[in-house]
Amino acid sequence: MKELKVLTSTGMLGYGFPATWFKEGLKANPDVITVDSGSTDSGPHKLGMGALTCSVESYYKDTSMLLGAGHACKIPVFISSAGGAGADKHLEIFNEIVKKICREKKMHLKIAVIHGEISKGKVKEKLKQKKQSPVAP
Repeated sequence: MKELKVLTSTGMLGYGFPATWFKEGLKANPDVITVDSGSTDSGPHKLGMGALTCSVESYYKDTSMLLGAGHACKIPVFISSAGGAGADKHLEIFNEIVKKICREKKMHLKIAVIHGEISKGKVKEKLKQKKQSPVAP
């Protein structure tokens, strides 16, 4: 493949985007639709409490359009940092949104969820190890 065409609907999923512009982008026959669902700084609140950056309804609206287009064009849709910070709780909520869209639109899609959250226990263990290690002169 000499060229990979990527269509990105918006810089932040859940904030909305003009459907006409997105449909115009589809005319270029992209190989993939991709969008970020994170922010520049999700902060400890979103990570610790599983708080979403946008409403479930906003994510549903935007994601529904993306998945529908990907399904119709037979191309993959990649969504990063699902729900804002991409923590396991965000992924769980977002996965339910995707499943609901698929049920309602009667789409049968292959869905992959990539977890990247580090458990609190692992972080505590590493911090404890650092306190016990000798400090270099």
